[in-house]
Amino acid sequence: MTMSQDKARGRQRLPLRFALLFMGFLTMGLGIVMTLNAELGVSCWNVLHLGLSYHLPLTVGQATQAVGILIIATAYVLGIKPRLGTWLNMIVVGLAIDLVLWSNVVPIPAYRLWQALLLVGGLALTTLGMCLYMCAGLGAGPRDGLMLGLTLRFRSRVGVVRGLLEVGAMTTGWFLGGPVGLGTVLSAFVLGWFLEVWFAGLLWMRNTVPGMDFLQLPPAFLDRLARKGRTTTGKTELAGATHGHE
Repeated sequence: MTMSQDKARGRQRLPLRFALLFMGFLTMGLGIVMTLNAELGVSCWNVLHLGLSYHLPLTVGQATQAVGILIIATAYVLGIKPRLGTWLNMIVVGLAIDLVLWSNVVPIPAYRLWQALLLVGGLALTTLGMCLYMCAGLGAGPRDGLMLGLTLRFRSRVGVVRGLLEVGAMTTGWFLGGPVGLGTVLSAFVLGWFLEVWFAGLLWMRNTVPGMDFLQLPPAFLDRLARKGRTTTGKTELAGATHGHE
């Protein structure tokens, strides 16, 4: 397929890609609220978001948006240009968090077992949401664009880079008074693993399920597979830069 044909095919799939993008945003917003309501310690980035909300006149969603703007600026300095999906992520995920909190659709469990299940389920949904909007190929979110850019630059594993970013956010949030607990420690170590599992599943879908070839897996993940001797095909995008695999 020629470059022009590839671009034309991508434009034809735009409605599907935007649907996947917003599905990812909403899934992530629901997952984040699940981790908040589990009350076993919030995920690392939300330690930072809550810490900021304690000191500034911001909701959790608004603090999420503010941190997103700062990360976009940092990523831009590293050469990672934001795309439409990046800006939409920064805006819509924060709105989704506040909407789910306002609607009270996620209960606050009274027993430890249900709290633990809600926490793990929330982490799983959060990472699924991340993977969905990244695979839409319309630009990774601020945090994920930075993660993927650093992964490519240092040729490291997605899970390792994500873990380091999570620990950095957690430490900063803890100094601001954000709640750190068992769930925080767990999220620091399992989010990267969840991401790799979801990406592997989506790669399988792209290669085997008819009509799913519009999925665009991150170059960092595909490069890792290539280094392990597994072949990948197609084009993927990262924050506006096209990266080919043949």
